[in-house]
Amino acid sequence: MLIRAVTMDDCQTWLNLAHESDEIVSRLIPDIATFYDGFDDYMKAKIRQNEAFMAVDRMSERCLGIVAFSKSHNRVTFLGVSTNSDFYIIGSKLMEVALNQLDNTKEISVTVLKSDSEPIKQERVLYESLGFTEHDGSVLEAGVPACLMKRPPVRINKTGSFHHNYSTYVAWQSEAKCPVCNNNEPRPPDSLMIELEHSWVEASMLMAQGLLWGKYTVISKKHFVELHEMPPQDLVGFMTDVQRVAKVLKEVSGAVKINMELHGNTIPHLHVHLFPRYLDDSFPGQAIDYTKTAPVPYENKKEFDYFVEQMKLKLGVTNRSSDRET
Repeated sequence: MLIRAVTMDDCQTWLNLAHESDEIVSRLIPDIATFYDGFDDYMKAKIRQNEAFMAVDRMSERCLGIVAFSKSHNRVTFLGVSTNSDFYIIGSKLMEVALNQLDNTKEISVTVLKSDSEPIKQERVLYESLGFTEHDGSVLEAGVPACLMKRPPVRINKTGSFHHNYSTYVAWQSEAKCPVCNNNEPRPPDSLMIELEHSWVEASMLMAQGLLWGKYTVISKKHFVELHEMPPQDLVGFMTDVQRVAKVLKEVSGAVKINMELHGNTIPHLHVHLFPRYLDDSFPGQAIDYTKTAPVPYENKKEFDYFVEQMKLKLGVTNRSSDRET
C-alpha cells in the first residue's frame, strides 16, 4: 500500500468511492442528489490545498481509500474506504496520516453519519479507538443526520517534516518559495557559513546534531530537491564540494569515519549532512540520533571558533563567512 496525495486526475476515482455509500445515505435523506451538491468544488479545493490523501495498491494502483481534512478547522472532513478493502487497516493508516497533519494540541473533530449499518459502525469504532467521543448527536453533514465527534488535545512529538506539514513542504519545493533560496530558513543563531564554489558549508556550536564535534552541512547553492534532478555538471560540482569538505573534516576532527546523510524531509532544498564518528561518540554501533544537540560537544566558543578557522584554512577559504551569515 502507498499513501500519496490526491491529484485532479483522481477526482472521478474519489467520486466513485463516495458513491459506494449511496445505499446508506439514501436511507437517511429523501433525495441523495443533495448530498453531492458542491462535492466537485470540495474535492478540487482539498486537492489544491494538499489536504487529501489516497491509499493505493502498489501493484494494481487500485484506490483503497481516501481521507481529507481541514487544517484551518482542525477537522477530518472525509474518510472513505473501498468496500473491497479492509476498513480497519486502510482507515487506520489514512487517519494516522491525516492526524499527523492536524494540530494535536487542540481539539480535532470529525462527523459520522447516524446509521446502524455495519460500515458506519466500523467507522465509529475506528474513531473511538483513536480517542474520539460523541460531542453532538444532532448535526447535519451535507444535509444528512450525523454525529459530531471530538478528540481532546494530546501531546505528540511532531517535527517540521512533510509528515506533519505536507502543504508547506510542497510549496517550498518551488524555488520562488524555498526558504533556503530566499535566505529565510530557520537556522541556529550561531550559524557560521563558509562559501565554496557550488555550496555553502554550515556549522553550529549550539546545534551540533548527534552531539558530534565537527558536524557540518553542505548546502547546494542551486535549488534542487532530489539528487537525481541535478544536471551532470551541477552534480559533479556539488559532490566535489561535499568530497572536499568531508576530506578536510576528517583531518581536522580526527574522526574514525565521516558519515554522510541526505534527507531534505523538512526543507526540500538539496543538502548533505556530514557526521564525524568517534570511538567514544554517543551511538556505538547505532545510527545517529540527529535530534540530540545537548550537551554541546565543544568545550567553549573558543574551541568552536578554532574548529571553523581550521576548516577554512585547510579548505583554502579566506572569507569569514558568506553573506548568508545571520
